[in-house]
Amino acid sequence: MMIYLYIHIALSAIIAIISSLILKDRFKYNFILLLISIFIINFCLPIVGYIATLLLSPIITYTSKKKYLHQIKHFNKDEFLSNPYPKVKRVFGEGAVVSLVTDPNNHSPNKMKSLVFMSQHPNIQTHKLIRELLSDKDNEIRLYSFSILNSKEQQLNDQINNLLKQIKLSKNKEEKSNLKEEVAQNYWEFINQGLTEPKNIPIIVERIKHFAQKALKNSKNKAPILLILAKSYFAIKDYSKALDFFNEALKAGIPRIKVLPYLAEIAYEKRDFIEVKRLMQELKTKETHSSIIPIKNIWSLK
Repeated sequence: MMIYLYIHIALSAIIAIISSLILKDRFKYNFILLLISIFIINFCLPIVGYIATLLLSPIITYTSKKKYLHQIKHFNKDEFLSNPYPKVKRVFGEGAVVSLVTDPNNHSPNKMKSLVFMSQHPNIQTHKLIRELLSDKDNEIRLYSFSILNSKEQQLNDQINNLLKQIKLSKNKEEKSNLKEEVAQNYWEFINQGLTEPKNIPIIVERIKHFAQKALKNSKNKAPILLILAKSYFAIKDYSKALDFFNEALKAGIPRIKVLPYLAEIAYEKRDFIEVKRLMQELKTKETHSSIIPIKNIWSLK
């Protein structure tokens, strides 16, 4: 017993000295007090254990057992480890596609399946994922990813070129205005579908502004053009001009439901959270796109 006590005192002292030396820069003016405190803590740890054991033993002994404990007759290790509880998961949903694309351990056949799926559902999210696969180590994946994006870009460029040819041939001012609006809309699709690099977005926006502003001069229905301009300024984060054009589009007859999410995001960027909540609550009375519902639910809380 005495040997144990001597060993414990020696170890407590050694640990206290080492810890104090490590902490001396933090406690420059209280080194002796620090040394004594750490020594006392280490020395008293077994005593705390003794006291805890003496206190817990009678508590455990005289505490009444719960009824459900008596119903457990045996523990079946095989049944427990077999994981009999079913896992509910989607076989091939959005999360599965993202996992297939971003996980480097997934095999090429699975990535090819995800590419086929994304090519059939073109939008900004799928195009961003496809763009990530342009640097994949598999040649087929890279080539197919490039071909999907290139095909979409070429399709839009062909439409724009055809529209420009029609503008040159047309002599009707209203028809020219409609054609220029279509050109602006096609340029917007490069941004809307995520087909352009972020650094190229300001260049695309300049082209949209060029054709949209020309289309406004002789257009009878200015609302869609104003909406394109508003979205374009929104894309380059020029929220002041975007807000002006959104308001003009509303006055021109654009349904408010199409503008509300953008107005809410502008208010959020300006840190006007009261306005964000008000706009999201307004969506309660209107038909809401499924992608906005979770955000609306958060900002509509009272």
